[in-house]
Amino acid sequence: GAVVECEDLYTSALWATLRQATDAELVESTHAPTTSAAALAEALAPTVTFSCDWISAEGSISTTLGTVATDAGAIAATALPKEGFECVEQSERVRCTRTEGELTETIELGDGVWLSTSQRGWAPGGYISSVAAAAWR
Repeated sequence: GAVVECEDLYTSALWATLRQATDAELVESTHAPTTSAAALAEALAPTVTFSCDWISAEGSISTTLGTVATDAGAIAATALPKEGFECVEQSERVRCTRTEGELTETIELGDGVWLSTSQRGWAPGGYISSVAAAAWR
């Protein structure tokens, strides 16, 4: 099925893990991606489908799903390493990740899809792979 809201990004097990975290709260919106790679986000100008902002006693997670031009992955693979991201190709996609202190950022692009996640102090196991599998199903 189509991914049209936050819950669609998560397996039932991951959804339960997120919901059961202490003081967990989800805010769904259409705000711009939360990322330190603001220049890339501005240049690629993703059309945001939705953003899922989780806040809990463990930290915060902000994930944004949107659409971009089909060449966005190649642009990111060139631009993001200059900002401290490591980029790897996965199938027809590019996944770029950067960690600084408690902040881990991941931007994954391919087939006209933008998926970005910023995690501060909270990193449920398999989160990045799980939301990517949902975004590209």
